[in-house]
Amino acid sequence: MNIVLALNNFNNLTGSEMYVYELARVLAKRNHHVIILANEIGGEIAKRIQDNGVDIFSFFSHPDIQADIIHASQPLPTAYTLSKFPSVPHVVTIHSSLPFETPMKDPHILKYIIVRPEIAEVYPNLNTVLIYNGVDMNRFNRVKGTSTFRTKKKILFVGTMDHLRQHVISDLIMRTEKDRNDLMLVSNIPSEIRTQLPNHVIPMHPQWDIEEYNKECDETAGIFLGRTTIEGWACGKPGWIYEVDQNGNILDIKVTEPPQDMTRFDIEFMTDRVLELYEEVKQ
Repeated sequence: MNIVLALNNFNNLTGSEMYVYELARVLAKRNHHVIILANEIGGEIAKRIQDNGVDIFSFFSHPDIQADIIHASQPLPTAYTLSKFPSVPHVVTIHSSLPFETPMKDPHILKYIIVRPEIAEVYPNLNTVLIYNGVDMNRFNRVKGTSTFRTKKKILFVGTMDHLRQHVISDLIMRTEKDRNDLMLVSNIPSEIRTQLPNHVIPMHPQWDIEEYNKECDETAGIFLGRTTIEGWACGKPGWIYEVDQNGNILDIKVTEPPQDMTRFDIEFMTDRVLELYEEVKQ
């Protein structure tokens, strides 16, 4: 099957980029021809996906593509693929219920994938199907998920320092200081902020082998039910899930235990479900 995956950018190790990376990797492993279309392309994630046999091109500068399925994320990439491939069936993944991710509506979009159940409440009239984010269970698993005994907990937060996460990071710094725990803060932290962090905050650079951080931490923290939570669960670690609004204001905080059955969060299981959906919309 010729599959086009379209998203805003493909140069960071977070969010929709890792979603597309993992899906593209497994699809290519299963002998599908996969092409990624994105705006900004680069970094280790781009090199790794090309090493897995996946082609990447920028919008407006790609060769002619014969596609069987278009799978888009975010409104602007969806608008582009609808204009460029008007006769090809589309599937769109909705990664959040925040206004900037409000999906386009078009007769060629036959299914919408939601990655969390609550997204369906925001879009009750869309033809949605729930397929959770999948992670590589060969990298993230309970066997490798043990940490050495210590008196202080280490809480792991992974994410960009954007407006959605700034209040969450401030709250985590406050809470971990109050509880006398350590905060492993994995982000692209500007040097002027890095020097002002309290002693209990451990600034760490983003890296590919994020499972090493998961093995070291005791709990994870992140916004919504994101990759950090799922990867931590896979390693047997509880997760703090922050719900935020479009301005990053904190609406709720839940501390969740790892589910006993992680099958629905396995990238192989996710890919099975996505392929079933592709076959359905092609008919």
